[in-house]
Amino acid sequence: MVNCKTNQCSGKGGPLYDAGVSGLALLAFLGAGYTHDSGRFKDTVKKGLRYLVKIQDPEGCFGGRSANNFTYGHAICTLAMAEAYGLTNSTLFKEPAQKGVDFIGQCKNPYKAWRYGIRPGENDMSVTGWMVMALKSAKMAGLNYNPNDLKDALNFIDEITDSYGKTGYTMQGNGPVRTEGKQEEFPSDNSEAMTAAAVLCRILMGEDPTTSDKVKKGVGLMVKKLPVWEKPKLDFYYWYYGTLAMYQAGGSEWNEWNKAMQGAIIDKMRKDGDEKGSWDPDDCWGEEGGRIYSTALLTMCLEVYYRYDRVFGTTGERKQSGSHDAGEKDKEKK
Repeated sequence: MVNCKTNQCSGKGGPLYDAGVSGLALLAFLGAGYTHDSGRFKDTVKKGLRYLVKIQDPEGCFGGRSANNFTYGHAICTLAMAEAYGLTNSTLFKEPAQKGVDFIGQCKNPYKAWRYGIRPGENDMSVTGWMVMALKSAKMAGLNYNPNDLKDALNFIDEITDSYGKTGYTMQGNGPVRTEGKQEEFPSDNSEAMTAAAVLCRILMGEDPTTSDKVKKGVGLMVKKLPVWEKPKLDFYYWYYGTLAMYQAGGSEWNEWNKAMQGAIIDKMRKDGDEKGSWDPDDCWGEEGGRIYSTALLTMCLEVYYRYDRVFGTTGERKQSGSHDAGEKDKEKK
């Protein structure tokens, strides 16, 4: 939030989420190709990465453990640090990234997946999705990780996915959670966030979207719940995972999602005052995550065209947004 110099921006978010939100902001910068030593935002990226190193404890955990769900923040920070190392190959980031990956291994339930804390005995799709993303990034960066952790995660995802392709939160049939008082305002049946996370994980872990029955069914469910900026349906977390998953799946479903996603997001960017260039935190998690959360996630939706290669080379029209065009121009200047 470069423009918030007078601290007049609304949507500060909760302090317990500072680590995770900082990680999301860094991922948005890194996804556009900005690093600590290149691009016009290099000083911002450098400060952000320095902050992550500062809040990592001796065991490798990023962000402290005062919140019971601290594993969210840790996974996101590890993902950001692994991407920073993978982009730059800088020795400054290798050790903190590796320690973060190692701590992910410590948190995992034996032969299962992740939830809150270290080996809590319970598992959920939401935390597991971020952990899988972090391990996939670690693999791409050449860091050490346990491949069995991904195999176990896929088995867990299979367990909580029903015959229609819908993935639950902790078991088949239960949907995305909401904080207290938010369920009526943002009914979870408007979202396929867990299905989207599961579909993305499946593709990243080797399931071909053109042949995988569970991926196809998941895509079919998501295309029925396209992004739309209407309060009961606002779920930027879902849009983020859905955009990544649908892009990887490709085809006509991606084209339909992409059109809806751009239509929902682009015109809603603030164009006034200190909040210019941001998105209002109006979704089901905006009160906790704040304006940085909403802006980072929606920026990453618009970076999908060049952030990750398609794992299986699936086809689909890549209708590029203005933000994408701007990002490409910035890259050409470097």
